[in-house]
Amino acid sequence: MLLWQEEVQWAAVNCRGKSSAAELYRMAMACSLYYVWQERIMRIFRGKQRTVGAIGRMIIQEVIFRGTLKAKLAKKMESLNFYPSRIYYMDYKIV
Repeated sequence: MLLWQEEVQWAAVNCRGKSSAAELYRMAMACSLYYVWQERIMRIFRGKQRTVGAIGRMIIQEVIFRGTLKAKLAKKMESLNFYPSRIYYMDYKIV
């Protein structure tokens, strides 16, 4: 697992351009940030929280949905052939 600064540095070097892998990475990062921020807001203002597994599933579903809308990304996603029928996250609650 990378620290945030290491993740940003890695992304700056490896995820430039318009390749399908770079686009999928940027999409996954954007979805992750969105759902983590949404979870933060929900916990602060509504007093509700979801499990890590639930958030992970939502991120994966969003990336798959958005990725299949573009032909180039759909082909890349088919080559990855990864959409688990059950995602094996430990359902820990983040405090």
